[in-house]
Amino acid sequence: MSDRTSSEERSGREVTQPSTLYPLDPLGALVASHEDWLMSRILYYAKAQHYTAYTSTLAEAWRASICGLSDPLLTALKQPPETWELSPEMDFTQDAIAAFGILEAKRHRTRGITLPLFLSLMKYYRQAYLDLLHLGDFSPQQSEYYTHILHRFFDRIELGFCQEWSNHSENEQLGELQTKNRSLTNEKNKYLTIFESLNEAVFFLDEQHNLVNINEIAAQTFTSLKGSGKLYYAGQSLTLKLPWLSRYIKTFDPSRENSEIEKYLPTNQGRRWFEIKAKPMLDVSEKFTGFVVICADITHRKLAEATLKEARKQAEQANQAKSVFLATMSHELRTPLNGILGYTQLLKRCPNLTPKQQEELNIIQQCGYHLLNLINEVLDLSKIESDKLELYPRPVHLPSLLEGLVAIIQPKAEQKDIDLILDLDPRLPLGVYVDEKRLKQVLMNLLNNAIKFTKVGTVTLSVQHLPYSLKKHPNLSVLHSIRLTVKDTGIGISNADIEHIFLPFEQVGDTSAHYEGTGLGLTISQELVKLMGSQLNVRSEQGQGSEFWFDLDLSEVGVESISEISKPAEQIIGYTGRKQKILVIDDRLENRSLLISLLENLDFIVYSATNGQEGLEQAINNLPDLVITDIKMPVMDGFSLTRNLRNLPQFKSLPILAISASFSDLEKFERSDFGYNEFIGKPIDLPEFFAKLQKLLHISWLTARPPDSDPSGVEDSALCESASHSTWKLPPPEELLGIKQALEIGDFKTIFQEIDRLKKLDHLYLKFANRLWDLGQEFADQEIFDLIELAEQTD
Repeated sequence: MSDRTSSEERSGREVTQPSTLYPLDPLGALVASHEDWLMSRILYYAKAQHYTAYTSTLAEAWRASICGLSDPLLTALKQPPETWELSPEMDFTQDAIAAFGILEAKRHRTRGITLPLFLSLMKYYRQAYLDLLHLGDFSPQQSEYYTHILHRFFDRIELGFCQEWSNHSENEQLGELQTKNRSLTNEKNKYLTIFESLNEAVFFLDEQHNLVNINEIAAQTFTSLKGSGKLYYAGQSLTLKLPWLSRYIKTFDPSRENSEIEKYLPTNQGRRWFEIKAKPMLDVSEKFTGFVVICADITHRKLAEATLKEARKQAEQANQAKSVFLATMSHELRTPLNGILGYTQLLKRCPNLTPKQQEELNIIQQCGYHLLNLINEVLDLSKIESDKLELYPRPVHLPSLLEGLVAIIQPKAEQKDIDLILDLDPRLPLGVYVDEKRLKQVLMNLLNNAIKFTKVGTVTLSVQHLPYSLKKHPNLSVLHSIRLTVKDTGIGISNADIEHIFLPFEQVGDTSAHYEGTGLGLTISQELVKLMGSQLNVRSEQGQGSEFWFDLDLSEVGVESISEISKPAEQIIGYTGRKQKILVIDDRLENRSLLISLLENLDFIVYSATNGQEGLEQAINNLPDLVITDIKMPVMDGFSLTRNLRNLPQFKSLPILAISASFSDLEKFERSDFGYNEFIGKPIDLPEFFAKLQKLLHISWLTARPPDSDPSGVEDSALCESASHSTWKLPPPEELLGIKQALEIGDFKTIFQEIDRLKKLDHLYLKFANRLWDLGQEFADQEIFDLIELAEQTD
């Protein structure tokens, strides 16, 4: 034990109080903030002096004793200094400071702890608090004063429980022990019952990995022992050896965060699956050391997992089969559709169609596109279900996107005599970063639905700039919050039906009325909007109309970064510059014939092949300016063809346009680099096809309407007759010779090519060239001849 160091304890010295009083708040703060340190310190002394043989094994029991001492100490520190000293009249058994010590003494006494044992342990509690003073930033005089205070605190505790203990007779102590013993026996039986009743097998092992005890379920499962509690009550020792348990404990690493493992173990009922986890004994006193191992039978779970795994495997196989089927059906349906829609577009370009023929071709085209839309919806749903649907955002001119969308829908609205309104907020950014295809798909579906379910009134597409816009994106671009709303005055949706409108194949409303469509549009639209980081919302009132809206945060981009290729006018009659050679490769005759007819009519030199191997040979022999190839072909497919072409030096930069009826090919093109420059799906959309040709071949189209005409230079015939031709700059006669020669044989294609050449030759020829172009559109050969004669005379 430690001797006191204060002055009143020194032999032959008179008891005195410190001459200087210091504030006690610093001492209180030090004690309150070092609870863990005090617990560790007293545990250190208890272990070093072997008191732990008589004390608790759990750390929280030691923490409770520290709190029990610190709480009255902190309370006492708030009292005046003169109340700390001892006096002969004090009844320490009623001292509030000593209350915890007295209570602990009673508790330990009922456990058979003697007064000397308890008092000596209390000396080490005193020492732990005195040691704490070394951590404080106190002057020597201040430390001596606080030492005196702590001594007085523990003096009063010790005097309190010693006085209470001395007033207790031996019979009273014996009665206390008997009562406590009964309580402990009941407590022990309770925990023994819990231990034996556990559904998991539990093993206790010592430090040498020897079995100390097991519960009933462990005995029944892994041993021949019978009877609950037999090991405990019969006092039997375990000589049992379980090799699997020994191997597990030898490899057990308590520092690992997840030490559970699954093992297939032999049992009395045959081999079964178990989840095994172990933990070192929680014993800070180090009186009981070793491990607790718990084995939970998970055989039923493993069987369920195996069943689920097999079911998942079968589901994946079925899903794969469905994907293959859809891909095959898509390809097989798109291929004839490519011929139907392709030749329909070609026929519509004929200049001599009657109105009835034009109308009939429009019907064919509408039916084809309707079938194509149904195919696309099923494929989109399949991609959503397999979590393969992705967005491909790029810079887009937002007003053009919205105005073009409304222009497409406008004819449908006019057929039903419905007003289609586009309401654009003037604060909207011009350029945004978004997946144009998917945004148009969502809005197209909402607008089509609105027109479909509206008999009279209006359909409005409103795009508003929200007030909480202009947020900074992490990449320093400006984010605009935009709300897109489609509102109609149609039949509306009931509250009961609103819950179902986003489910696949659901068509709500009057079931007696038939509305076209698969019932997938809103399902797909909702998923696409979710991919964009938003939610498609709806509010509706029957008989009044419906309103669908969603909000998007879109990054603003500069208009200069939007690389739009303007789609050429439908009536393309040729192109400028030298003749270009194009190689078309497709194993289907109808697809090759369509492309060959289309390209030859535009004055391209066209070569063709039926597979990749033939295409490779044709490319080597003819050195085309562009290759248009299908992907799925016999002998050599489009992927292999492209790889072979790219491996040849002369074709490193050859433009290659891939065409396929398979949506999976489009996914591959979007995700990987197979060497293609562009991809277009079947059925071919002619404006898109022309735009890609223009981009890949760097050509300008000769169209029925000059793409770069200056409105100020387009003059009607009356104005032209009265205008002074001297205000025009006229080309010399030799530059007009080509037009005159073409005029003699009625070759208007060459005439338009020559007119386009004049405009590029000198921008001052523009007014003259535009006038020639207008006359050419009317096939006014005599007026063209007169204008050229006038130019030659003027020259």
